[in-house]
Amino acid sequence: MNPAFVLTLVLVAQPPLELPWTCGETIRVNQDHNGGTHTDEGRWAWDFDLDVGDEVWASAPGVVRNVKLDSDIGGCDHDLYSYGNYVVVDHGDGTAALYLHLQQWSSSLDVGDPVCAGDVIGRVGLTGWVCGEHLHFQLQELCNSWWCQSIEAEFLVVGDPLEGETPTSNNCETWCGCEAVLDGGETLVSESDTYCFKRVTEHWWDVAEGHDGHHYYTYAMDTPVEDTYGEWHFGVSTPGTYRVEAYIPDTEADSHQATYQVHHADGVNPATVNQSVDKGWQELGTFRFDDSSDPFVHLGDNTGEDYETYGRKLAFDALRFVYIPPGDDDTGDDDDDATGDDDTTAGDDDDTGDDDTGPGGDPPGPPERTGGCACRVGASPAPAWFAILALIWIGLRRRDPRGR
Repeated sequence: MNPAFVLTLVLVAQPPLELPWTCGETIRVNQDHNGGTHTDEGRWAWDFDLDVGDEVWASAPGVVRNVKLDSDIGGCDHDLYSYGNYVVVDHGDGTAALYLHLQQWSSSLDVGDPVCAGDVIGRVGLTGWVCGEHLHFQLQELCNSWWCQSIEAEFLVVGDPLEGETPTSNNCETWCGCEAVLDGGETLVSESDTYCFKRVTEHWWDVAEGHDGHHYYTYAMDTPVEDTYGEWHFGVSTPGTYRVEAYIPDTEADSHQATYQVHHADGVNPATVNQSVDKGWQELGTFRFDDSSDPFVHLGDNTGEDYETYGRKLAFDALRFVYIPPGDDDTGDDDDDATGDDDTTAGDDDDTGDDDTGPGGDPPGPPERTGGCACRVGASPAPAWFAILALIWIGLRRRDPRGR
């Protein structure tokens, strides 16, 4: 990757984070990044000056990944770090939030429990390696432990509060994740909705053009495994068949092989769009969705287009889902068999949409001839009699005149 490409990178994608305490309260930052006890895996952490017993509120929605609440041991000694109580919430986008030094049994949460932003997930304690009461918070990568590499992050409205600053919590509404739901009508899933659209890795650019005046792009790559990808997530309240459409912006969108992977109730189907010429709403197909699966649409950068040769931009914009009522197959034909044909194919008399020449079809009939001397089925047999008489006449002409 060339240097110019690297210089334009933006921060690693993160979920929208609220400050992890009660709405409207102002709390001092005791320690921020890259100093004191915040080094190595914890270098992007914050220590917030909450008191023992204060409520800890979830910063973003997710599912509990790790939890420990059985300890009542703590002190200013590194050897006590394993005694810290914590809750780790997986946000479903490759990131998780760690809430550390919690009070013993201050929460009833268990692994797998859903969490909404604004939910109380515990109370501040003095457990583990802790030099004074506070809440340790960090956004981190996923790993096989509760303590993983922290990630540079910001909070909504306040950004990245530094040591000594006193931000006020705007964590005043409960958010449980993406609110886009297929409800039997028309549903829009926007790439601007950070709860519904997940961006993975850091190679993203914003463009002030597209549906609702915005879209993202990354560069298409010729690699066996994707590096950067986006996913549109949504819920389903009305199961059924939906037409799925992707919006392709006019600018900064020229991948010839943008392959959307549609995850639906019956499996996964790819749909490829040439973003360089197909603009506006483009149909990806018709699929069945229900509430028993985790439906989403995935678009990765490994399109098979070499970056060094083409430098093509792969755009990510809104998706639209349009409900198709039962009995309306939405295929553009005039039957109800969902085959996409109109059952008027030449030679088709079994309502299959084919021409009955394939395996298992009706035997093909004789070809319809429109010229030449061949006879048609059903024509007069006279030409055959003429042929027989001609052969007799030729035979007589060839007999030896001497009777031999």
